[in-house]
Amino acid sequence: MSIRIGTRGSDLALWQAHRTRDLLESLGQESELIIIKTSGDLIQDVPLTADLGRSFFTKEIEEALLEKRVDLAVHSLKDLAVEQPEGLTLACVPERANPKERLLVQSGRYDTAGAAGIHLAAGSKLGTSSPRRRKRLRELRP
Repeated sequence: MSIRIGTRGSDLALWQAHRTRDLLESLGQESELIIIKTSGDLIQDVPLTADLGRSFFTKEIEEALLEKRVDLAVHSLKDLAVEQPEGLTLACVPERANPKERLLVQSGRYDTAGAAGIHLAAGSKLGTSSPRRRKRLRELRP
């Protein structure tokens, strides 16, 4: 019997779901990915800082679990509510992969600094939709 793994279609979600599938298959368990579109995937014109409700990226996945359209779901902890809906349980958290983030830089706008990282030129612009990253960037580069 194949285990149906519910996941979003974002790059991160797919990476996590493929990793979970690979872990299950290494134990001899066949599985398949079921991609579920969530409100977070469909509504693209609202800033993530808006009050979007507690399950903006998870509601449809939770419904698929409760309706037994999928057997398990893979999702980032950062988007899960502290308390799970009735009938659902956070059953496992696999070992964390490399937590480093990515920085995309336009060619010619930086100097490499060896082990110290990248030094951006004065006046460089950094963009992010994450309030956490925005706060951290302002701390590093007021």
